[in-house]
Amino acid sequence: MAEENRRRSFEELFETPSYVGAVNGEEELKFAEPTYMREWEEEAPKGSFFEKFDSIRRFVLENRGHFFIVFAGIYLAYAAIIFYLLYFNGGIAIDASIGENGDAVNVAVKNESSRMIKDIKIELLVGDEVENSKVLSALRPGKEAMLSFPLDASAGKNITVSASAPFHLPVKRILEPGKTQQIKIRSTLKLSREKIFADQNLWITLELCNLGQAFGNMSIIFRHDGIFDSESAKVANIPLSENECRELPYVIHALGIGKGNIYFNISAYDYSDRIEKEIEVVR
Repeated sequence: MAEENRRRSFEELFETPSYVGAVNGEEELKFAEPTYMREWEEEAPKGSFFEKFDSIRRFVLENRGHFFIVFAGIYLAYAAIIFYLLYFNGGIAIDASIGENGDAVNVAVKNESSRMIKDIKIELLVGDEVENSKVLSALRPGKEAMLSFPLDASAGKNITVSASAPFHLPVKRILEPGKTQQIKIRSTLKLSREKIFADQNLWITLELCNLGQAFGNMSIIFRHDGIFDSESAKVANIPLSENECRELPYVIHALGIGKGNIYFNISAYDYSDRIEKEIEVVR
């Protein structure tokens, strides 16, 4: 009897308590995966805003590599356009003509941009070979530099004058000595008055008379200092018959008080001329 009681006590000692299963059940309930999100997704109406937004989000995440490549290409293209507009622009203009004796080439280099241009290289080519070259260290906005290149026997070869600078598009002018003409022009500048008042207009007339043979095209470039404003044509191209005279009208408006210049660059074939006039603006 005593032996049976000891065995029963031993079995009761190692018997699993009934509350252990309950604790395990509570832990299972505690760490069970929540179902309210799944239930919400199942009950969410198809085509809702959130469903569309989630679809877009998933699509972007799945294709983010392609999106990165596309946007990187767009940014690079935009940066290239900005870089080109800021640095690779025109700004350089040249006029070139052969001297009266045919022993020199006269070149006018102009800065038509709004900022300084540095290291402008001007080359004179006879045929395909570089005959001479010069470098302008700097040229301010709106300014012009006159250069002269000695010219040896060109033997009827084409003469090319080119100008280039870092971050600017190169320009060139081709002269054909065998086809040049001896142009003789008389130019006269007429002003409505010598002095003008601020905020008033000044009427200008440029008279050009052809004293030689007829030609088909003459280029007239009109410029002025910043003290003036003008809506007149900046570039004109006209023909002139033999012994013909033509008058070109211009109007400038004085913006302030002081002195300023107006400029006319005239060229045709082997002819080149420059007219500059200072005008005073008073109170």
